[in-house]
Parts: sequence; C-alpha cells; structure tokens
Amino acid sequence: MSSDWRSEVLMEIYNIDLHYHAGQERQPGLTLKDYIQYAKTTGRKILGITDHIGLYMPDSSSKKVVLYERSINGLLQYRQEIEELKDEYPDITMYFAPEINPAYDLNSMSEKVIEISDFFIFELPNVREEDSIISNTENMIKRMYEMNEFCNNTGKEAYIAHPFRSSVNIKLVKKEIEPWITEMKPGITKIDLHSDEIKKEENYYGFSIEEINSFFMFDVVEFGATAVKLNLSVEINGNTQQRIRASNLPAPLQMLWGAFKIMKEMGVDFVPGSDQHGFINMVNNNRMGGYVPWDCFVALGITLEDIKFITKLKGYKII
Repeated sequence: MSSDWRSEVLMEIYNIDLHYHAGQERQPGLTLKDYIQYAKTTGRKILGITDHIGLYMPDSSSKKVVLYERSINGLLQYRQEIEELKDEYPDITMYFAPEINPAYDLNSMSEKVIEISDFFIFELPNVREEDSIISNTENMIKRMYEMNEFCNNTGKEAYIAHPFRSSVNIKLVKKEIEPWITEMKPGITKIDLHSDEIKKEENYYGFSIEEINSFFMFDVVEFGATAVKLNLSVEINGNTQQRIRASNLPAPLQMLWGAFKIMKEMGVDFVPGSDQHGFINMVNNNRMGGYVPWDCFVALGITLEDIKFITKLKGYKII
C-alpha cells in the first residue's frame, strides 16, 4: 500500500475551513503566504479567507497597528495578495469572505467590496444578560432579515458566524464562572441517546430545549426556524468550541452540540469554520492554531454531502 493512500479518499469536513483570518490581525512577522502555507500543512483544501471589515474603515481613535491601509484600498490590496497566491497553491480553493459586524450599515457597502467578495460572513448582535430570551432572539432575527435582504440585492452568498459566541463569552470567558455552572452535571453520552428510557424532550445530549435556551439566552428553535425560512446557513465554529473546552466543563459543550442537534432536526444547513486568527505561540514558536470542529459534525452525523452552502460557491469541487 502506498504511503499516500489516505490522500486519495474523498474530502472530509476538516479539509474545509470557511472562516480563516489572515489580514489585519496577522501575527507579527508573519505573511499572508505563511498563513496559506499553514492552511496547507494542516490539511485545509477549501479556504474562506476573511477579515473584519471594520478594520478597513477609517478610525482616527484607534492605536492598533495595521498591515493594510484602513480604507477600501487596503481591503482591495488584501484581496489582490490572496489572488496572487492562488497559482502557488493549486490544491487549495481560496475564497475571499469579509466578516461583517452587527452594527455595520449594509447600505453603505461599496459596490467594489461586493464585487471582489466571493461570500460574506455575518455576525449577529450579541445576546445581553440583562435582556430576556425573547428580546435577544428578536435582535438576532432582525439582523437575519437584513442579511437575507442584502444577499437578495447583491446576489452574494453569506452565512451566520458563531451564533453562540457571545453567550459563551458571558458564561465562561469574560466573567467569573458562576458556581451553578461549575456544578452542572454532564448530560448523557452519545451512546445513551438511543436509550428508550430517555424522554424525547431531554434527548439533546441530556438537556432539554428549555435548558439550552436558558443557558445560551436566546430561543434556539426560533433562531433555527428563521435560518431555514430565509435559507441562511449557520456556522459550527471551532473557536467557540475551544473557548468552551478551556473551561474543562462538559455540560456547556454538550448543550452547544444539543443546540446544533435541535437545528439539524429542523433542517438548518451548517458551515465548518475554525475562526483561526493566529497559529504560532510568539513566546516559544510552537504551533497553536485553531481547528475546524469536525468532531461536532461527526457527532451530529453531518457529512460533506450534507453541507449545501459550499455547493453554491463558484469553483467548488470535491477533490
């Protein structure tokens, strides 16, 4: 058997990363080519190269050192550098996909930016701990309708980025972890999911829809229904999962997967993305990049053939 026999099989989920930052926030001393080479080394074959569009807007108050001019010209330069690397990496299909923040005025977007973009990545408004589940859900859905209108008007594809990020930040990252979260018991295992003794309403990795909604502070069912209605794909984001794993608490990750399971049953289309910004530990030069959460896709029974979003992209092909 040849040493490269595994490279002859069909592409897998981990080969697709549609959320890969390589622009203004590149690590010191690293080039765009370094980022593309790292993508190749780590098995990525379809790449959605992104950056936060706000980092290309004029901001006289910002002291952040940027690599590209804070203007449309800077974004165009970034896009052109990606184009120039495509021939050097023929085994990687590269797409340019700006990430749009929730407050960005979509009507202000330059036609040139729309023209050079292969698709867009949309962040939704953050959930707020002081707001109700209903209010948080309404804010998210309002932006989803704006997103849908934008896609219809421009003819461009877009997906929803890390919808659980702000919830995870509140519960596990940016505040002290509250004792009730620490004390949460892990849910059932995947094997147990098929047990006849488990109630259907608690079959989302051991948690009910109500428990999942309460933890993430928005209505997952209403969110999923809107995504299906508007034909909007939703990202399963590696960085969000890494933030949860860093807490060492199984229950939050099980609830996240449970939320995705709820949406899967509703017919939501999912997109794999690492949301990687850097990959080198600047102290010891060790690799520390982000991952495409293939394990979540496997647990949910989602295969490459189930992902509709990538089939809409120009130049897409299964290698």
